[in-house]
Amino acid sequence: MLKLKFRFTSNHKDGFNPSGVLDSIFIDLTSRCNFNCRYCFNTDCVQADTLDLPISAIIKMLLDNDSLKISNWILSGGEPLLYPHLDEALSLFKQNNIRPKIATNGTLLTSDVADKWVSFGVAAVQFSINTLNENKFAELSNSAPVLLHKVIANLSYAIKLPIRIVVDSVLTKINLKDIFELMPFLYNLGVDSYTVYLYTPGTDLTEMKHYMIDFKDMPYIIDDLINLYLQTCDTRVIDTNLFPIVGTPIYEKWKNKLDLRIHGCSAGQNSLSIKANGKVSPCVCQGAKEFICGDITVSNLSKI
Repeated sequence: MLKLKFRFTSNHKDGFNPSGVLDSIFIDLTSRCNFNCRYCFNTDCVQADTLDLPISAIIKMLLDNDSLKISNWILSGGEPLLYPHLDEALSLFKQNNIRPKIATNGTLLTSDVADKWVSFGVAAVQFSINTLNENKFAELSNSAPVLLHKVIANLSYAIKLPIRIVVDSVLTKINLKDIFELMPFLYNLGVDSYTVYLYTPGTDLTEMKHYMIDFKDMPYIIDDLINLYLQTCDTRVIDTNLFPIVGTPIYEKWKNKLDLRIHGCSAGQNSLSIKANGKVSPCVCQGAKEFICGDITVSNLSKI
């Protein structure tokens, strides 16, 4: 996943541990989802039989000695709000003094749920929003256009709570122009950071081939996004895994005008991904058998 994370506030920065230090666990709680996004890299899981990670697997992870070393627990799916054991899981995290981050499409995160998440100690919520246009929203998510209003309303409420709120977008030809409208909109709304995924494994899906941004156009898009960010925000901190950018004209142009923090892929270096079926992969995007390095339902985190 190639990304640019634009920081709107200076109160939080991602930390980067040395390679070989497990720091982050991504947990797909469920394969259930109320969207069927064109670009979803988890599409094989979402469209297969319904899978819910056993609550016993979460308990096993939290009791593992290595869990004490992990500072980032990211809960996703599918749509985590459709996970039948979500409240129980969040209660377990709270009992272990862990404040997870939850990634959601935002449609089900009503005010009462958001308030409850604050009481559970959720540290951050990541909303996925690709456009402010109803028709494009429906085209990308394969859902009803009216749901976009729910997402924006839920986002607007959550921002007022004592919880870090971030937003991400997946870049396609459908929403390329919309990204440039979203950034100032989200900044003015009060979002903590905005991540643009320039490329994800889901972008390679057959049905996405007509919507994928051509790689030769990426440098111009990156340049325009950085320029817009500097016009929009005074924080001037960008986290990115675009390590090949070092030494390029874009890097030379911007390196002295902002804090451009570049890091490599964390898969198998600092992070692991637990799939809804309990399988473990070093990569949050890959559940193919070649990537599977264990099964949390039959083994434990330390051994894996």
